[in-house]
Parts: sequence; C-alpha cells; structure tokens
Amino acid sequence: MTQQEQIRPKASKQKLTAEEVKRAIYVDYEGNIKMPPTLLGWHIDGKYKGAILEPLFKTCENRYKSKGIYVEDHARLVLELIQKAEDEGRLIISWSEHDFVLMSKVISATDLERLKVVYRNAIRTARPWYRNKYGPLPEKASLDFFEDFLGFQVPERFGLGLVGKALRLIRDQIHEGRGYADLTDAAKKGWTTVVRHNKLDLEGMAYVLMKLTNNFHYELEPAEFKIKSRDWWFKVLGMLNHNWALIEKGMGDKVIVYFFHDLGNTKGFGGEYTRSELENRAAVVDSLRFKNLALAMDALDLNGFQRLEENPGPWDGKPEGIFYDARNTEEGVYSKGKYWRKLM
Repeated sequence: MTQQEQIRPKASKQKLTAEEVKRAIYVDYEGNIKMPPTLLGWHIDGKYKGAILEPLFKTCENRYKSKGIYVEDHARLVLELIQKAEDEGRLIISWSEHDFVLMSKVISATDLERLKVVYRNAIRTARPWYRNKYGPLPEKASLDFFEDFLGFQVPERFGLGLVGKALRLIRDQIHEGRGYADLTDAAKKGWTTVVRHNKLDLEGMAYVLMKLTNNFHYELEPAEFKIKSRDWWFKVLGMLNHNWALIEKGMGDKVIVYFFHDLGNTKGFGGEYTRSELENRAAVVDSLRFKNLALAMDALDLNGFQRLEENPGPWDGKPEGIFYDARNTEEGVYSKGKYWRKLM
C-alpha cells in the first residue's frame, strides 16, 4: 500500500453540491517532480492568492504580474487554510489527491484528521458526472480534459508542460547567485507563466465544478460557449440536411471537434430554455477530442465531412449566432460511436 493510499481522506469520495462548490477554497501546487513544492495557490470567492513555499525563490516575491505573492511557511499556511475552512463552513478542494498528500506531509496527525473532514477531491464529482451523461471517459479525468470539454479556454502560453521547465530555469539562475533583477528575460517570463498557470488552473477548476453542479442554471438564457474557430466543415446527410463541425485548439497539441445540426438547432427542443431565449443561438450538440489537428481532419474526412472553404456550395443551414452548450440534452450522435468511424 502506498503512502497516498494509507492517508487518502474518506471524505474525498463524497460528491460535491452546488453550494459547496460555490463557497469552496480551491488549492493547487506548482513544483518539480521529486522536489518539495515551490508555489501554493488558492482561490476563494472568485479571488486568487498565492504563496512561495521554496525559500530559494524569495527574490521572486511581489514582482510584475505576480503582485502580492510572498514567501510563507508551508505548514503555517496549510493550517490557516484548514482553520478558515472550519470557521467559515467551507471545503478545501483540489483536482486529484496529490495536493492533499502535499498538505498532509507538513502537518501533525491531529491536524491531518481535521484536513480529512474538510477536504474533497474534485475528480470524485467530475468523473461520475461525465459517465452518467456521456458514458466512459475517452481518456484520463484530467482538469484540462474537463476545461476543454466545458469551454474554459486557457491561453497556450500558460498551458500544459511549461511550469516545470520555467521553475528549473529560475532555480538554476538563482543558484548562480542572481537576484530577480539579474534573471534573464526568459526566466522572468517563466515566473509570470508559473503564477498565471496556477491562477488559471484554480479558476478552471471552479468553472468546471460550477458547470457540472448546475451553478449556472439561474441564467435566463444559455451561457455563451466560446469557440474561436469559424473554419466550418459540413457533412451532407440528405436533401437539405447536414451536420456541421468546427475544430478548436485545446491544451497543447490536442484539439476538440464540436458538432452542430443545421441552423444550430437541437433534435429535442432546447432543454430548459424557451424559443425566445434561444433566438440567435446555435447549439453545440456533440464533441470529440483528438491528439492533434491532423488526426481530427483525417477523422472528419473519413466520416464524410468536407471543409466549407474548399467546397463553398452554396449549402444551406450553416449555424449562426452565439453558441451554447446543449450536449447534455442531445443524443451524442458521434461521441457514442454509432455513427462515427474510427481511424485505424
């Protein structure tokens, strides 16, 4: 049995409620593998805060685009977060129990019992939500998968695979005796990347959990689902009947293909919304995720889709207006596999 299995908090198996998600303290660490963490960020009531945990990085305190971040004692900070959760009736939430394990390492056995009571693992809510609505997860239940799926966009310059490299670069230069002013531009930019990545991870986690616990259902019209691409693909199904698709860049090289019916309509009727609330709206009815753009294009081609720019028609039915997410009320025409041929 691993250390993580031995100290896994029993409470983390509980699913989160909308109210718990709204009031939660979200936490996320940044650091290098097999080293103590360098940064701990937390997000409460829409506000981000962060603390430097690795004393070597003191020279990076309160710098441009990372104001208000200072070196703090790791154990003291964890205890303050636990106390705040207890005093204010909040939960501490992270994406996976990796963060829980890091917190547990710096506190006493007694305080660990306190942490177990207020801690929740977001994946315990996200994974069953997806399975209940869409079937088996196509890949690991990562935060970036759910951000891409639910429309939380992270700029590429703050995305995956950048934090570890940036921290190593900064650490090496500090070991050379440099202060912040003497760091290279790449190292200074790297510190901004670390902090912004951390902030976006926390905001993305809150966004995802709010979406899937229905914290946005109070809106009088469907929330905008942002897709930057307008490079349309279409598939002729029959006389004046088409499916439409857009390829959107996700995290790293990954892309998501979003599907639409003619004119952005739904097969059902808009779920909880009225016709007037759906005026000038186009429904995203399904999606598939691919490892890269080339695979997505090959798959669309294999399944009878053509690029509109290369085959301008005229074709009737291209979706127009503001996009909204209707995947949870639609049939998953392609994602469930019945009408989708996979690349060999």
